[in-house]
Amino acid sequence: MDMSKAIREGRDRLGMSQEALAERLGVSRQAVSKWEMGTSVPSPENRRALSEILGTDLQVERETAPPVPLRRWKRLTLAAGETPALSLKLKPGEDVLEAARNLVEDLKLAAEESAAAASAGSTP
Repeated sequence: MDMSKAIREGRDRLGMSQEALAERLGVSRQAVSKWEMGTSVPSPENRRALSEILGTDLQVERETAPPVPLRRWKRLTLAAGETPALSLKLKPGEDVLEAARNLVEDLKLAAEESAAAASAGSTP
């Protein structure tokens, strides 16, 4: 049985609403809904808690968890510390690494041009 079905059946067996289960886990009702639809999977900590609450073994390896469906666009976010510094939308089938390399090259060129313009403007 897949994880999404096990969560749904376990919750139904106990007569719990998604909201009640979410409250016990300290997550949103939407998170429980996504787990049940198979569009997302619970973290290892939440899988352990779900296993205890539902009386079902959900300790499956991440590789066997249902894949999260790909959206039409992927978003690549480069972060500086904890703050996203740059976000890039990718078209379906576009290679993430190639797009990132191209973006880095474009940024290097822009930085060089900016530095050249700044040094030219600071010269009397």
